[in-house]
Amino acid sequence: MRSSHFGWGIMLIENKLLSILKNFALGSLLGLFGMIVTYLSATPNLDTNSDTNSSKLVDTHTIAHIYGSGFFYSFALLCFIAPITEEFVFRYLPYRLWMKLFPEDKREKIIFWMLGACQTVFFVFGHFYDGMKVVPYMQFLLGVLSWYKIEKQGFTASLAIHFGVNATLLFSSIGLIKYLSE
Repeated sequence: MRSSHFGWGIMLIENKLLSILKNFALGSLLGLFGMIVTYLSATPNLDTNSDTNSSKLVDTHTIAHIYGSGFFYSFALLCFIAPITEEFVFRYLPYRLWMKLFPEDKREKIIFWMLGACQTVFFVFGHFYDGMKVVPYMQFLLGVLSWYKIEKQGFTASLAIHFGVNATLLFSSIGLIKYLSE
């Protein structure tokens, strides 16, 4: 009888890990999609004969700051610290506020999605910076998808998606930056 309880626990852990991996893969696909669209939308604007940084995809100072700090620092910052902080501030706290302010019998979907739209707008504006040449549409998609996932599957699902997006962006942007600098 004891072994069946143990087996059930293992199965629950396997299901949770599989769910996390699926959400990570979903985030990776979103990150890859974002890099491809960003590259394609910025490529016509790249002027290789120009001496100014205005033709670059992103500000070179930002690139040097993030990637010049060392790979492990960049990996920890972009793939762990930023997603955990952003998901907590932009998704978890508003979601918990919604749960607390509206009892289960008074939770309207329209209020849920209005709050989701607000957190997504703040999340997008948090990703604008001087030197950005493209609109952060991918952050908008990430915000909406993570908001949906936090309700359906919980905080770890939205976190796994964000980890996937940032890890894909880190690794693909290193290759893209190397390609554009040659």
